[in-house]
Amino acid sequence: MIREIKKEEIAELIQKVDELGRYLTNHPEVSGEEKESCEYITQFLKKEGYEITAPYGEMPYSFRAVDKEKKHFHGKKAVFLCEYDALPEVGHACGHSYSCAISILGALLLKPAMKHIMKRMDSSEYGGAMFLGLNGLSIKAHGNSDSNGIKNAIKVANKFAEMKFVEELKNVIDMENSENKTLD
Repeated sequence: MIREIKKEEIAELIQKVDELGRYLTNHPEVSGEEKESCEYITQFLKKEGYEITAPYGEMPYSFRAVDKEKKHFHGKKAVFLCEYDALPEVGHACGHSYSCAISILGALLLKPAMKHIMKRMDSSEYGGAMFLGLNGLSIKAHGNSDSNGIKNAIKVANKFAEMKFVEELKNVIDMENSENKTLD
């Protein structure tokens, strides 16, 4: 179940992220020279429970932040991009300081829900897509399904069979059709 985020928690996150945005705005660094900005952001994210890899890729002042709790999650992932470079002579008139802060705010707000969301997006958890017809039910497993995905596809099919889902759906459609005929 997704944990509800309290208004106080949201206000606290907004305040922290606003401080981050203000720091970046007041300490502009142009592309390729964002040493202090990168350090400030990565320290901020470490305090929020992220494991940092820096530099990341072939860019000296870049990083990758992974939620420590979800470090070993194997499935689809969410990615948030943070741009924090400034423009020569005009600083953060481009808006990257707060664009970065807002991306981080989004990641922090979604953090409590990500495990639930990722599980719902994991094809091995729900097995496949349902094909409905009035005479039967089929579950088509995903092409990359592993044994867990196939097992869960069978479980889903069994659950819908036990619920007599197709029969119930047929009854609803028949009722709708008969009501529409009486209206004609």
